[in-house]
Amino acid sequence: MTSMYNVLEKLRTGETLTAKEKTIHEQGIVSVLKQIHDCLDAAVVNTFGWPEDLDDEAILQRLVDLNHERAKEESRSVVRWLRPNFQNPDGAIQTAFAGDDKTKRTKKATAWAAKSLALTRTLEVQVLFRPYRSTPTALNTIAQG
Repeated sequence: MTSMYNVLEKLRTGETLTAKEKTIHEQGIVSVLKQIHDCLDAAVVNTFGWPEDLDDEAILQRLVDLNHERAKEESRSVVRWLRPNFQNPDGAIQTAFAGDDKTKRTKKATAWAAKSLALTRTLEVQVLFRPYRSTPTALNTIAQG
């Protein structure tokens, strides 16, 4: 795994790969790993509305500042939903956490958890994160999980 990320770093800096690193690149499908990281990076930048050309230090500083801001909000029991229409469609305020003696899992919560799990099983996620195989996998096999 470390070797794959070392090769990825060399790709990002434009350094020439050695023969061994070229083999790691091919066998580890590092181009796919790079594509996944690029998509994640773009999604984060887009989500926070940050400029695309931030250096690592500026990103880390923004994340630290955001962490402090969120910690203050959490101390005031403020919850920021990633997808409020999906996660909290009724706009309810959470007063207890799952696992507290005061709360019981409702049918609605159970259904929400099942739906969330199903979302992680989308075809795109399965294709991107399926282990590398030397032979092709049929689409219907992937769809069946």
